[in-house]
Amino acid sequence: MANGGVPGQTRSLAEAQIDLGHDVIAVANESTREFLTSKVPVKPIPYRPHSLFNNVAAIRNLSPDIVHVSAPTIRMDAFLAGILHCSNTVPVIISPHGVLNPLGVRVRFGGKPKSRLAIILKRTFILLIVQALLYSVRLVHAEAQYEAEILRKLCAKRVVTIPMGINEEWYRQPRLNVSDCKTFTYLGRLDIYHKGLDLILRSAQFLKIQGYKFKIRLVGSDVSGSISWLIEHVKAQGLTKVVTIEPPTWGIRKEELFKSSDFFLGVFRYAGMARACSEAIARGIPLIASREGNWGDWVAHSNMGIVSQLTVEDISAAFIKAIKLTPREYETMSVRAFEYPKLNTWSAVAEKFITAYESAVL
Repeated sequence: MANGGVPGQTRSLAEAQIDLGHDVIAVANESTREFLTSKVPVKPIPYRPHSLFNNVAAIRNLSPDIVHVSAPTIRMDAFLAGILHCSNTVPVIISPHGVLNPLGVRVRFGGKPKSRLAIILKRTFILLIVQALLYSVRLVHAEAQYEAEILRKLCAKRVVTIPMGINEEWYRQPRLNVSDCKTFTYLGRLDIYHKGLDLILRSAQFLKIQGYKFKIRLVGSDVSGSISWLIEHVKAQGLTKVVTIEPPTWGIRKEELFKSSDFFLGVFRYAGMARACSEAIARGIPLIASREGNWGDWVAHSNMGIVSQLTVEDISAAFIKAIKLTPREYETMSVRAFEYPKLNTWSAVAEKFITAYESAVL
């Protein structure tokens, strides 16, 4: 089996599949470094248009039983998958990881310039290439029911819903106790649109005016000047006492961040299942999440937090509900959050993927 695309969760899945006794090789951009510390063997390939057919030949030479593509909106990955599928070389599985969710299709990823031409080209590529792939490949993987619904609307015929896994080293005993002044934390890329941070700040302004006690911590790396915008907005709206903007954190400081958090924020306009949210629930920290970010359905299913729509009114209502929870209600929610990872280890998730692969080969 060849397993290529997005590092991180893809690497964790591949490692879990190896532990189950399967042969896995990651076919990745030659500039990718995340796999170098992994036990997953890597076939680096150049991601250049003139190398397309050489790359197809390289994958064919590996003679995989399955090719699992994790980045269908990357042109090279999409064309590789399409050629392999159309030539009947090998069954192809696609995992979009939330990037085809409608509010993500309207913008470019990673803070890239949002020119009208670039968006038109992106939508045209999805319409002509990606939708054709979704319709024709052997299987399409969705991380949540919301994404499954979107993929079916995009003409995907065979969709399987499997959540991403949880790293067992993240497990901590759930907090069980809750602060009088609840702290809501976001950790990740500080992308204002993608991560819904503009909505979070507008909700914070509403809560402050209403007199609620709370703290919000936005922690992470800058995206196209987002940090400057966030700092200026917090100052302009008089939120400096309740909202802090902080740089990325690791190690002991990261542990302290989780220990001081009562709720974790995953109110995204589009996203795959963010790893930081996985880390939070592995510590028993409930989520406030949107369906569009692929966490909302699992939060609702396991009752391990609060699901919010992408409006200031609904996010504000979610904050208020969280603030008003009794200690007993919070403890119950925290325990449920901690129970979810036990059922969704990478080993358990890898088993589900293997079953899906077997059905795709038939």
